[in-house]
Amino acid sequence: MRDTNSGPSAGIKLENGLTVYFQDRSKPLAGDRWQVKLDIVIPIRILPEYFSECSDPTEAYAEAVAAFGEVVEFRQERVRHFVDERDRAAVREKMERDFRESVLAYASRPKFAESCVLKRYKAYNEKQGIRRAYVEALSNNRREDE
Repeated sequence: MRDTNSGPSAGIKLENGLTVYFQDRSKPLAGDRWQVKLDIVIPIRILPEYFSECSDPTEAYAEAVAAFGEVVEFRQERVRHFVDERDRAAVREKMERDFRESVLAYASRPKFAESCVLKRYKAYNEKQGIRRAYVEALSNNRREDE
């Protein structure tokens, strides 16, 4: 038995210009049992127009690129444990088919890339706000202790 980690597939081009890549990360566990693991990735380039509704679109775009780089990824991981070696290929194919049936239409929507980027940016801003409040609270406590 050997690890079957493979490079990303050729990909599926979506109607909105994005591409979905499937990467097999399956590995042997014990005896003839496998962990079948499929990584599904959609790279999304961060574009300035995604931030047009922000109070300062130029600053929001620059902040997002500084935080994430020029590309973010929509990523899903599908895993099945203790799969019989004889069933490994069929299980992996079913995982890909299930993704195609359940998520592909959603990922093909015209606003999918924008909504993914803005969701990630919003979560980042919320985390930064919590971090700033925590640092400020610590700073205030130190002043009170002096």
